[in-house]
Amino acid sequence: MKKLICIVIILSATLHVQAQYCESQNMLDQLIWDDEKLNIYIDTRIDFQNLIEQGKLDNMSFVGQTVRIWLFGEVVPGIRYRIRHRINKLSETSLRDNYSGATDHAFLAFDIGSNWTITAGKQPVQIGTFENDYNGADVYLGTMVFNDFAGSATGVNVAYKFARQIMDVQVVNSDNSQFANTDYQNKALAINVLWIGDLFNKVI
Repeated sequence: MKKLICIVIILSATLHVQAQYCESQNMLDQLIWDDEKLNIYIDTRIDFQNLIEQGKLDNMSFVGQTVRIWLFGEVVPGIRYRIRHRINKLSETSLRDNYSGATDHAFLAFDIGSNWTITAGKQPVQIGTFENDYNGADVYLGTMVFNDFAGSATGVNVAYKFARQIMDVQVVNSDNSQFANTDYQNKALAINVLWIGDLFNKVI
């Protein structure tokens, strides 16, 4: 009798584990095959560069400028995510936000109604230069602002949409050494305000 009870318990546990495995497999299949929930992009740029000094060719090679992997999608309607990681960048870890320096984006965006969106995590800094709208692999020469400021930082962004306009208010870590007083080196925050939209082009 004891042997029979043990066998029944073992079979029940095995079936339970198998059911959990099948359920996980089904969820994984749904995630992989649903383009709205999971998109995987690989983004790269390779340049042919040569260095000529005093009329002589010193160096000539193909250089991989950037290799990025993107993961983005919608978990459920109104909750979106994005992860962008640079494979060819050293993965040093920032002391403040604990993200790898190679991770550009790692955030969740929550839509509240049709007008409000709250974004939390490592995200693009809303500084208003054209690089925010361009793929980084397509930017051959960035602006002075883009070169002097970190393009991504960890924080919270609140966006309000109205009449084809978007107003963004963002609070993120500020780690730019040229502005950091030693007293605020590890506790400085930046507040950014960005307006995106039309001024005279058929404003409704």
